[in-house]
Amino acid sequence: MGDEPTAAQEAAIRRRQTFRLATIAVIVAAAAALAIDNRQSVRLGYVVGEREAPLVIALVAAFVLGAIVSWLSTRRQRGRTG
Repeated sequence: MGDEPTAAQEAAIRRRQTFRLATIAVIVAAAAALAIDNRQSVRLGYVVGEREAPLVIALVAAFVLGAIVSWLSTRRQRGRTG
């Protein structure tokens, strides 16, 4: 019985979730605008070679890798505290 959140706690959780989703939407929109605006071709260097690809591919790959690293680091920190 005492574990149920109050109406104020539920409202705070909803506000946090809404803020988080809005922030993600703004970041994704900014990344999309940046990617669409940069359509030229670039040379990507790998450890084992090189490749020519559109800049948008490099930007999307960097964005996705950054999101994965952020998600993994958040999970790791939660595992330490919880």
